[in-house]
Amino acid sequence: AFLAAIGDDWHVDIRTVRSVGIACCAGQGVFMNTLHGQGMVFLCAGGTVMTKTLAAGEELVVEQQNILAFEKTVELGIRRFGGCLICCCGGQGLFNAVLTGPGFVMIRTMPLSKLAMALRVQGAQGGGGGGGGSAE
Repeated sequence: AFLAAIGDDWHVDIRTVRSVGIACCAGQGVFMNTLHGQGMVFLCAGGTVMTKTLAAGEELVVEQQNILAFEKTVELGIRRFGGCLICCCGGQGLFNAVLTGPGFVMIRTMPLSKLAMALRVQGAQGGGGGGGGSAE
């Protein structure tokens, strides 16, 4: 999601997640990018971006792919959601991500993978008056 940064002393680093369960089920993998510096950062996101400052102990439960960014004071966890029926027939996974405050979080409504898929489907339907007829 990192695009660019303006300001002093910016550097990108990585850190590992707290547990194997989070690595497998929280949608972030084993490593997460961390950004450090002063100034303005630009992030790449699809859909609408929601920002929220969580109070100490306040939780935000989200689909894993919708996490855009969060402060280092926010803790990332997982919570089981539904059962096998939800997973197989409802199109959802077995786990959701849980962000626990205090700290600032950013959530996006459409991950870039879903945006790309939506654009491919729209493009396959042929819209736009691009011609395509036969010349006679």
